[in-house]
Amino acid sequence: MKRNLLRWVSFIRKQTTKLFRNKESLNLDRVGKSRKLMLAVVMPVVVIGQIGMVPATTTSATPVVTSMPMKLEDNILTEKVGKVQITVGESEADRQAREAQEAAAQAQAAVRQVVTRSSSPARSYDASVEAKHQLAQSVAVKYGIDWKLLVAVWQVESGKSMGATRSSSAGAQGPMQFMPGTWRAYGVDGDGDGAKDVSNVHDALNGGARYLAANGADRGDIDNALLRYNHSWSYVNKVKSVMNSI
Repeated sequence: MKRNLLRWVSFIRKQTTKLFRNKESLNLDRVGKSRKLMLAVVMPVVVIGQIGMVPATTTSATPVVTSMPMKLEDNILTEKVGKVQITVGESEADRQAREAQEAAAQAQAAVRQVVTRSSSPARSYDASVEAKHQLAQSVAVKYGIDWKLLVAVWQVESGKSMGATRSSSAGAQGPMQFMPGTWRAYGVDGDGDGAKDVSNVHDALNGGARYLAANGADRGDIDNALLRYNHSWSYVNKVKSVMNSI
């Protein structure tokens, strides 16, 4: 049987070689069909021949697996997947709200690293303009006022000082220049340390935002809020000019 199979394979090979030598009369479409027909005939014969050549004494219950070498482009099976935090049962709106809260918390943490409160009242602080604006934004949003208004008052009162300990001739104190009586009424523990410190920038900004909101800034009445802060139209115009320049 083995000899007959080898003769048949040899015959097919000779016929194929003879077919491809005559290139001038060759029709490409026919060649394609002839090659497919040849493979359809030869492959079963070869497989059967291979089976026939297995020694009769070799028996195994293990299935035979034929492996064909394949080369895949490197970029077919490789993908870069970004890390996405997924919470089971969380809607898209909830996810966006959570990410916004996390971003706000990170911004405040960054500000706190720059603006670290000291037990020494004489120590001065400074921070970048961006850090100061982030701090003002985080405070203003709690009282419903324009953060640029809060920054402008801060600028006019103390040059955006991070911990002014000086007092004005009238007795105003801190970064937002509060009078003692006004501070007692509107002072806020902005950093949660249990004390309302007029010289602490967190406390002072929260107190200033609270005072401006109580006098109409949260309703858009900026002129009245500024007049109550400092009863002077030149002061009102100066603060608004700084606000518009931000």
